[in-house]
Amino acid sequence: MSGWLPLQHEIRCILEDADKPPDEDDPFDQGDADGDDRDTMLEVVSHIRDSLSIAANHTPTRESTSIRTPVFLGHGAMDEKVLPSLGQEAFETLKALGFTTEWRGYQDEGHWYKIPDEIDDILDFIRVKVGWLAKQDT
Repeated sequence: MSGWLPLQHEIRCILEDADKPPDEDDPFDQGDADGDDRDTMLEVVSHIRDSLSIAANHTPTRESTSIRTPVFLGHGAMDEKVLPSLGQEAFETLKALGFTTEWRGYQDEGHWYKIPDEIDDILDFIRVKVGWLAKQDT
């Protein structure tokens, strides 16, 4: 399932800014008045909404995001359409955001899913991380 993460660079910048210590002398610092850390995931959600001009119909909370959705990323090592490095960067960024993320690279595979290896890995991921059972498991 070759993939990449749109706005990955912008999300990484938000993550890097979150790792920096606050500048106490910065009059434009947007940190909380009480000194609590802002939730990076919510900053990313707000940034993506702003980038897409999507109005928020409620104040986002961590529970209203997809943060609890486990993510499987598989990528063919020989993919010439979507570079494997883009999939690896997506994995690293989602993991840094706090997603439960699994990365699998498939040697000698291009821009397609590898049968049976990748399909088996996806089924195992769903069974373990999501808790769904295949018909034969019931």
